[in-house]
Amino acid sequence: MSAGSSPNVPPRGAVGGSFPDVTPEQAPLAQSRLHLGNEGDHRPRNATRRDAASAERDRIAAALSTNIVQRLFAAGLALDGASSGLRTSTTVQATIITAHHVDNAVRILDETINEIRAIIFPGTERGAAEGPNLPGRLQAVVTDMAAVLGFPPSVFLSAALTGAVPRDLGDDLVVALRESLANVVRHARARSVAVSVRMIPGRLSLEVTDDGVGIGRMSRNRGLRFMQERAEQHSGTLWTSTLDHGGTRVVWSVPL
Repeated sequence: MSAGSSPNVPPRGAVGGSFPDVTPEQAPLAQSRLHLGNEGDHRPRNATRRDAASAERDRIAAALSTNIVQRLFAAGLALDGASSGLRTSTTVQATIITAHHVDNAVRILDETINEIRAIIFPGTERGAAEGPNLPGRLQAVVTDMAAVLGFPPSVFLSAALTGAVPRDLGDDLVVALRESLANVVRHARARSVAVSVRMIPGRLSLEVTDDGVGIGRMSRNRGLRFMQERAEQHSGTLWTSTLDHGGTRVVWSVPL
């Protein structure tokens, strides 16, 4: 023990080893200030966690409101077709058509379950939800909607799509195609639909054309506004027009 020091009082600078110029009498106040300072250090981290949780909720909500809602819409239309068939006819042919509608609805719902899992738990069901490649995913949308349209659309998919489109852009292209075909089902009363996805130097374009009743009020519907927002996120555009011979053309185009 050094001369002049008390056995029960630590020397200046020795309180907790953290306050080099604090006397024993000042230690409680210094400790309190340290505690408050540590709480302040946690606030940015807490805010960051809250921001991350909010962003994750927004991601899930956006995915559910686009892909999932449209898939459930397609399944509902398939089941409605089955119900109508049972009410109007009991022939063998009608029974076969009804069974096809039910089978298609079951397939859509099964794929939807997998996609919901992939949205909520990214990485757990990616293969089932996404399909092998972008052309496969686009063709799956056409197959889903063909059952509720009542006929298969004609389809052209550029051979250059595979491996050439960024993942986030591909996701929005799939959503745009599904929404375009859903609009035909809801509004057009069409007898034929043509789908074209083309890549030209520096640009990716989706075109959906039908021979229905024309665009009318559809130009202001929520689905088209959503498609336009998705295009604008990629610095792209959405164009809709009524054809001279009747029907509607929707063009969703973005730069690569």
